[in-house]
Amino acid sequence: MRLFALCILASFLATGILGAATNRTDRAERISPATGGTNDPVEAAYKKLLAEDDAAQEEVDQWIKDNEKFAAAGAGLPPADLNRRIRERFDPVRKGYEDFIKQHPKHARARIAYGSFLGDINDEDGAQEQLEKALELDTNTPSVYNNLANIYGHHGPVKKSFEFYARPLQLNPNEPVYYHNFGTTVYLFRKDAIEY
Repeated sequence: MRLFALCILASFLATGILGAATNRTDRAERISPATGGTNDPVEAAYKKLLAEDDAAQEEVDQWIKDNEKFAAAGAGLPPADLNRRIRERFDPVRKGYEDFIKQHPKHARARIAYGSFLGDINDEDGAQEQLEKALELDTNTPSVYNNLANIYGHHGPVKKSFEFYARPLQLNPNEPVYYHNFGTTVYLFRKDAIEY
C-alpha cells in the first residue's frame, strides 16, 4: 500500500498536477498589490496581458476537453496536431510577456505571471529563470518561493526545495497548498528531508 501511495504521489509530481495546484495562489497574487493608479498605462497593459493569458488557457483547456470527447468517439485530433495547435495559441501570449518584460524588466508581478505561464506549458527552465528574477525584485511573494521549491523538488537540488518551502509558510501560514506541497516533498524525499 505504501509503494502504491508513493507511486501515485510521484506521478502527480511528474505530470505537473501539483504544479497546477500552486498556480491557484499565483492568480490572486499576480493582480493584487497594484503599484499605480487605475489609469496607470503600465498596469493597464499588465492587466491586459493577464486577461490574454487567462483567455488562452481557458480556450486550450476547452480544446483538450473537446478532443478527449471526440477521441472517445474515434474522431479526435492526433496528439501532434493538438500540441501544434496549442503551441500556436500560446505563442502570442509568450511573445506578449517577453515584450512587456523587455519594456518593464523590474515588474516583479509580470515575471511571476510569466513564470507561472511557462510552468503551465511545461517550460520549467524558463519558469525557474523568471521566478528567480522575480525573487531578486520582490522577496515577499510566497508563491515565488513555493513554485521554485516545486521546481527544485522536481529537478534538484532537492535539499534546496526544503529551504524554499520554509519561506512561503512564514509569509502566508494560512495557505494550505504550501503545506501540501511541502508535505508531499518531505514524503517523497524522506532521507533528504532528514539530512536537511
